[in-house]
Amino acid sequence: MSSFLPTPLGYKALLLVPAVVYLLITACWRHRNADPLTGDETFYLFVSESLVDDFDVNVKNNLQKFGFRSAHLQESQSLEGPHGWFSVHNLGLSALVAVPWAVRGAWGARLAMALCCGLAAPVLYRAINRVWNCPRNSFLFATALALGLPFVQSCNQIYPDLLAGILLLFTAEQALAAQPTVSPIRWPDLLLPAALAFLPWLHIKYVAPALIVLTWHADTTRGRRCLTLATAVVASLVLLAWYNAYAFGKMTGPYTDDGLLLERNSLIVLLGLHFDQAQGMFLQQPLWLLGVVGLGPMWRCCRRACLWWMLLYAATIVPNAMHPNWYGGYSYLGRFGATGVLLWVIPLACGARQLFADGKWAPAALALMSLALQAWLANHWLRADRLQFGCLFPEDVFTCHSIYPNALKSYLPYWLPDGAVWRYPANFAALTIAGGALIFGATVALFASEQTQEDVSRRAARASVSVRHECRRGKAA
Repeated sequence: MSSFLPTPLGYKALLLVPAVVYLLITACWRHRNADPLTGDETFYLFVSESLVDDFDVNVKNNLQKFGFRSAHLQESQSLEGPHGWFSVHNLGLSALVAVPWAVRGAWGARLAMALCCGLAAPVLYRAINRVWNCPRNSFLFATALALGLPFVQSCNQIYPDLLAGILLLFTAEQALAAQPTVSPIRWPDLLLPAALAFLPWLHIKYVAPALIVLTWHADTTRGRRCLTLATAVVASLVLLAWYNAYAFGKMTGPYTDDGLLLERNSLIVLLGLHFDQAQGMFLQQPLWLLGVVGLGPMWRCCRRACLWWMLLYAATIVPNAMHPNWYGGYSYLGRFGATGVLLWVIPLACGARQLFADGKWAPAALALMSLALQAWLANHWLRADRLQFGCLFPEDVFTCHSIYPNALKSYLPYWLPDGAVWRYPANFAALTIAGGALIFGATVALFASEQTQEDVSRRAARASVSVRHECRRGKAA
């Protein structure tokens, strides 16, 4: 039977399948005229228009081209600075889709985003295999996750959240793989500084995660690699501060004190980003709950990495919960959780490694069940009139559609900015399930047989030896 299974190289080639699916979804929506520009997408594209047509980022005339002639819209999405009008959105995403926008307009930009998000499956695979050291099961889980929510619905959306999540997971995975000694340069070492340096240009809120990852690397590695990362991140931040000072007259950019609000609804939105039936990552893809189970094993086997992971995850999810536009406003469902959700793959791999250490078919069965659920969900949300988009105004939240059929809506958790959430039984059931998963994982890690722990440690040691052997072979070459 094993002769019919792909080789590790075959698994890596099959990881391109999700990217093909993303392109097909983009083409399908284009054919149905079901891909309108929503929320801030237009405002990212008028910066791309300025880059292509005027070779600058002064957007005064580009706002008028897009039809935003009213003073209110101009002032809400751009500000007049010492040298003209500049968009309040960071330039990274607009620059990334500028050429595709020039070639094929909004559809070209969506195709470019779909290709970029196609990197999700390979990055997920690398992270899982880094922990599990099992190419077959890593491929199954990476594919099941990449072909589920939020990826399939947000793959072509012109927002920075999912792309930032992919970059953060890549940099975090490299921190897990970092060696305390100097090693030969490998291709991820060339991409790592660029990924970290690009994050602050996607959005100012990614400055803190980038600095956390940089510190994580400094904690696990030494020498040339750490110096290169620090130089790239510092240079990026200095350049960003210079641009903000040039465009807005201050190094902090266009942001004000009311950009983040700490209030009662912040806790509700934070819980909703995990458990809401429309916005919650664990309701969109229940397979992520295996990451909650994996926190216990991760804490036991690599406590230092677990602490860094928790700090990084908090830096990505908490600011989104404090944003005044609940759940990201009028944009795709789960947008504000899209960055942090990818980070769950690290404890997920720890939990899967602990639970399925000797299992051959259980991981495949779990992945197939996940794919079946996602196909069933897609049959519902793809047919919805408003597709995957959230609500434009807070008062519409209560009438928003769910990703689940109407017959199930009353039985699933709602985490809406209203006091009624604390009287809704399904919300407490969701918290109980998550708490049970956490306790179960901690119990499994605490009382696992010594033989299982030795097998897991031996497998991790073999992965480390393989990495060192590859480094020595590259040095000899």
